[in-house]
Amino acid sequence: MKKFSVALFFTALIIGGCKLDNSVSIPVAAFRIVHASPDAPNVDVYANGSVAATNLAYDSSTGYLVTTTGNYEIKVAATGTSNYVIDALIGLEAGKNYTIYAIDSLTKIKAVATVDEFTVPPSDSVKVRFLHLSTNTGAIDVAETGGDILFGNRSFNDQFYNSTYADYISLPAGTYNLEIRPAGAPVVTLSLPGIVLNGGKVYTIYAKGFTGGTGNQALSAGILFDNP
Repeated sequence: MKKFSVALFFTALIIGGCKLDNSVSIPVAAFRIVHASPDAPNVDVYANGSVAATNLAYDSSTGYLVTTTGNYEIKVAATGTSNYVIDALIGLEAGKNYTIYAIDSLTKIKAVATVDEFTVPPSDSVKVRFLHLSTNTGAIDVAETGGDILFGNRSFNDQFYNSTYADYISLPAGTYNLEIRPAGAPVVTLSLPGIVLNGGKVYTIYAKGFTGGTGNQALSAGILFDNP
């Protein structure tokens, strides 16, 4: 169950600015929040003191929240408590759209942000990127099954250290059978069959969970639509 703050609701504007009169424009940005910390409980999320989400479960996300630009203090606590396990400052620039991820194991939980692409690709193609968010999984390749490597030698949270790892690639629309392999090795760590990428869409695929984990915490992949 997600609850969005009154403050954010009343500042919800069209991305790119909203005319107050014929001369003044308020710069705006959008962000959403993804819970990607496998062993963390459900959480409440606050942005500059206002509630951005409540009872957000692992492997779930909010929709995009559109708000004024500037620096936002993002605090995350176990649902119903004030024990903040994340207290991070995230800058939101005008005209940009962000995803803020809570990542890593609970004892090392942190927030990282990516800039998301809203530009619609041609109807016969997609834009897709890959984020490595599985904390105890080593460097990996993401490839078509038995075929070409799409994302090579990716390590945990590497997009935080090198922004090019958060870039998108263009692919023909279609259904893809993918696999995750140890970097440079032919062994399949995780099979991802039947991933449907519809034309005109922008996607983020991300590795999540733990190598050796079980149940909900097992190594797996999530997928997000990046353009509404």
